[in-house]
Amino acid sequence: HLVVYTDRTKQSLFDLGLTNVTRIYPGIDLDHYQPKAKNMNFIHSLGFDESHFLVMYPGEYTRLGATDMLVDALITFFQSNPDTNIRFVFANRIKNEADQKKKLTVQQAFQKAGLEKFIGYSDTVPDMPSLYNSADVIAFPVLDLNGKLDVPLIIIEAYACGTPVILSDLNQFAEFSNPKICVSIEAGSGAKFTESMAYLKDNPAECERLSQNARRYVEEHFDLKNTARQYEEIYSQL
Repeated sequence: HLVVYTDRTKQSLFDLGLTNVTRIYPGIDLDHYQPKAKNMNFIHSLGFDESHFLVMYPGEYTRLGATDMLVDALITFFQSNPDTNIRFVFANRIKNEADQKKKLTVQQAFQKAGLEKFIGYSDTVPDMPSLYNSADVIAFPVLDLNGKLDVPLIIIEAYACGTPVILSDLNQFAEFSNPKICVSIEAGSGAKFTESMAYLKDNPAECERLSQNARRYVEEHFDLKNTARQYEEIYSQL
């Protein structure tokens, strides 16, 4: 029996003639990933404080295709809005030498533009729920998922913590994104990204709506306890 993570993958296998396939979403420990207060020690370590509206990108520097778009869009935005209280964090782990070089390139770009105060960096975060809960928005406007799980847990974990998420409109995301639970933008559009970022900052009621809906969505579809029960049902039939 084959178990896959998405209906999209399940349909691909059906199209190949395989019928012994079940889709079970990866489970999330909802007691661990839940809405909590901001971790001010973490925020201060980034050089920011409670007055700042934090947008965090827990992605990668050299994969996923978002880094250059984000750098260009953020430079344009912060140069045009020098008095904004929005701050952006590249919460990207350094996995290899290429990542380290790319991070340096990113830092140099903001330094050249004189925008260092708007940008923070976090290479290693031992407590991911703390990161999600310390952000006002989680950004994942990636261009591809090469090398990634077909359900990026970053998205689902942020939903579970009730943090609003901005996603690119990749076909792979359609199954677990909709206007009730997240903001989707045209893939590769830096202008749409910064527009959405600013909109959420100026509309706390919309942030709260997304937060509550996303948490309920994860409780319904990604609860680890339900995932375990679904696997139990399959094993009992083998």
